[in-house]
Amino acid sequence: MTSRFLGRVSAVLPILALLALGGCASPRSETTPHATASANRALAHFVKESPDVHAALARAYGYAIFPSVVKGALMVGGARGMGQVYQGGHLVGVASLTQASFGFQIGGEAYSELIVFNTPRSFHRFTNGTFSLGASATAVVIRAGAHASANYGADEYRAGAEANAPHAAAQTFAANRSGYEVYILVRGGLIASAAVSGQHFGYHPF
Repeated sequence: MTSRFLGRVSAVLPILALLALGGCASPRSETTPHATASANRALAHFVKESPDVHAALARAYGYAIFPSVVKGALMVGGARGMGQVYQGGHLVGVASLTQASFGFQIGGEAYSELIVFNTPRSFHRFTNGTFSLGASATAVVIRAGAHASANYGADEYRAGAEANAPHAAAQTFAANRSGYEVYILVRGGLIASAAVSGQHFGYHPF
C-alpha cells in the first residue's frame, strides 16, 4: 500500500468506528433529555435554514428527526443514525436508520435528516416497520446559510418524472398519495452524496 492510501484509511477509521458504535446504541438512550434536546436543536436548525421545512411541519401528520447520521465508507460503506418520532407534536417513539452501499469508496461525512409524513398512511408504514427508501427516493439538501426549496415528489414507488416535479405539484402529490418528504441538513463542510435510496428504518414505540 502507498503512504497516501494508508493516510486515507487512517482518516476514515474514526468514521467507521462511529458507525460501529451507532449499531450498539439502544432505543432507551434516545429517550433521555439529552437526546430530546439534540433532536429539538436539529429541528430548529432545519426550520431556520428552510421556510419549506416550516411549512411542511405545519401540515404534517408526523415526522422523524435524526440529529446525526454518520456516513462512512471503505470498500463497503454505510450510514447509521438514531432519532425521535413525533405525532401531533408529541414524542411517540424512537427510530434507527441504516443504509448500506457497495463498491470502492472512501471517505466520511455527517448530517442531520428529517422525514416529514404528510398522511397517516405514510406515518403508519414507518411505525409498523414497512417503510424504506427505494431507488427513486431523493432528498432536499439544505446547507447552513443557504435557503433551499423543496423539490421532492414524495413516493419512492413513483417514476422519475413525478419524483422531480415542481415544488407545488410535489406537495399536492404528497398530500394525496401517502407521501412524505426527506430533508438533509449539512452541518458543516461539503457532502459528497445526498443519496437516501436504500435507507431502512426501525421503530420502537414508547
